[in-house]
Amino acid sequence: MKYICFAGEPADANRFGNKGLRLARLARSGFNVPDFFVVTPEAFSTNNIQCEIADAMQHICPDGTLVAVRSSSLEEDGGQSSFAGQLDSFLNVSGKDIAMRVADVWRSAFSERIRSYRQSQGLEGDISAPAVVVQRMVDAEVSGVAFAADPVTGDRDVAVVAATSGTW
Repeated sequence: MKYICFAGEPADANRFGNKGLRLARLARSGFNVPDFFVVTPEAFSTNNIQCEIADAMQHICPDGTLVAVRSSSLEEDGGQSSFAGQLDSFLNVSGKDIAMRVADVWRSAFSERIRSYRQSQGLEGDISAPAVVVQRMVDAEVSGVAFAADPVTGDRDVAVVAATSGTW
């Protein structure tokens, strides 16, 4: 089974997660999206994906550029809940540390923080490993995020925009 997917491949939410799916759609629509690949949720149950990750890195960062390792679950950025900041993400990760950081993202999906958040949002069912986006880092002057509803309370009458100098 193939555990790595790239932006140009047919995007399936079950393999890409919501964030990965949206990044792939943006890239295919011609938006300037930093190169990325997705480690699929199925990789969680394998013993060794380091070789596949190393091969994928040669495609998106042959020069050894640092990457962001970000969660991409089906529940994130959804209609019911945002999961903003709930799962771990890692910035400025070097090639040798990517597999470890992917495992850290997976581990965060099973944390008490996630169990509590899911309960507060009324989400039922089993917790599963998310897809993980590995994306080329951008040396940003400003970065940020915007929500059409308050990510903590879910209040749709409140929009939240957060920005910071440099990389988030």
